[in-house]
Amino acid sequence: MIYIDYILQFFIFSFIGWVVEVLEGLINKRGFINRGFLVGPICPIYGVCCIIMLLILKRYENDYIILFLLGMVICTLIEYITSFILEKIFNTRWWDYSDHKINLNGRVCLETMLLFGISGIVLIKVFKPLNILLLNIIPNNIKVFVSIVFIIVLLIDLFFSIKVINFLKNNNLIKVTDCTKEVNQKIKDILSKGGYLPKRLLKSFPLLKGKKD
Repeated sequence: MIYIDYILQFFIFSFIGWVVEVLEGLINKRGFINRGFLVGPICPIYGVCCIIMLLILKRYENDYIILFLLGMVICTLIEYITSFILEKIFNTRWWDYSDHKINLNGRVCLETMLLFGISGIVLIKVFKPLNILLLNIIPNNIKVFVSIVFIIVLLIDLFFSIKVINFLKNNNLIKVTDCTKEVNQKIKDILSKGGYLPKRLLKSFPLLKGKKD
């Protein structure tokens, strides 16, 4: 049943990641923002990062330096790759750290890298024991049922999110390298006329950047 435990932990950490993003929005934007391109309260990139760290870092649980360094490397790679893939799919820049002094192509920056390192330590020393304790007291049949329900809900969510992807593609967001203020405004105008899902996407990513010719 170890695979079921990992599935549940994926959803737990994805939800925690969503909560972190929402809190960041409340602090910096002074308002609720349902972050992420999925409709539901989940940010899968957090779940992916945490599961990979659990698999790799568990052998180094007593070495804080290794936990910090590997946590930083793993999450930074995933964030960079995710940014690159999403940009290729949507032809838009979903987040941009270009205004940070130390960054790599605007996809990752020093501040988040340091937070990733700290998260590696917190994950292994705090969340891993708590998750094990929680999952051990839940009967296996309930864990299987909950996992199936979560997976079905995620697939439904992905279906609706793909509709947003198609909406973006159908509005001719063309590939280039730069992101300009004029193009950003054009995308905002397009999204604002596209119904609930595009408007939700725009609210989640108010700095959404497009590409010009």
